[in-house]
Amino acid sequence: MSQYPAEIADLNMRAIRRFTRKAEEAANRLGIDITDVESRGIVREHDVEEHFRRMSAEPSPEPGVTWDSNLEPVVVYGAGRGALTIKEALDLGDGPSVVCFVDDDPAHPAQLEGLPVYDSSHLEALVKLGVRRMACEIIGADVRLRILEKCEHLGIEPLVVVHRSAIVSPNAVIGVGTFVKAGAVIETNSVVGKACIIDNGAVIHHDSRIEDGCHLAPGVVLGSGVTIGSKSVIGIGVSVATGVHIGSSVIVSPGSSVTRDIADRSIVEGVPGRIIGQRRSGDS
Repeated sequence: MSQYPAEIADLNMRAIRRFTRKAEEAANRLGIDITDVESRGIVREHDVEEHFRRMSAEPSPEPGVTWDSNLEPVVVYGAGRGALTIKEALDLGDGPSVVCFVDDDPAHPAQLEGLPVYDSSHLEALVKLGVRRMACEIIGADVRLRILEKCEHLGIEPLVVVHRSAIVSPNAVIGVGTFVKAGAVIETNSVVGKACIIDNGAVIHHDSRIEDGCHLAPGVVLGSGVTIGSKSVIGIGVSVATGVHIGSSVIVSPGSSVTRDIADRSIVEGVPGRIIGQRRSGDS
């Protein structure tokens, strides 16, 4: 019997569904039929990796966390070393208390600093136990924004976490799920979107606007009235001149100095900063 009909059906399936190049590479690497991967739209690398995790993950124990009844419990999303920085910031405050971590990686540790680590599939069970607040410091704008969407859908409130040594104007606005690290400064009338990371020692001068999912690395200094588009990454020690507009999904290399407006998806490097490339669609 001819195999042509099956091949034609496969081609038709691929014509109907779209896959990024990185997704197809990940599927080949992991031995997955990419047409089995579920996605609301274009299948991306993270969709393939999540499909693989679901296929290979072993069941983890049901959550059984306890906490002081006088404290409000918080789950930290992610169980890498960066998760400890957000736990420390919460421990230094007088508010919620971290009771456990969750992680999407099947190889996550069983415990981190004496607290249990659960698979993220147990978030719903944690909600039933009374854990309804979440903090996150995972790198990757798309990942952080997906985590926020998932948690909000489950009725888990993403926290704004501000380290005790950060200085934030009472007139600044900070979106949910954002982490402001030690030594950061956010001045008057500045707006920081949701799921951002404002790293150690970063300075945002007055009347600036940072959109959702941005990461300002340690030592970044923004002049007043600066705008940074969503999901942009501003590298260590970068300076941005007053009034400059940086587009969405931009990468500015460490040590650069940006003195003029930058278009979406640009890669910037140097002093003064110049555009050296463009990010591909789907990379953010």
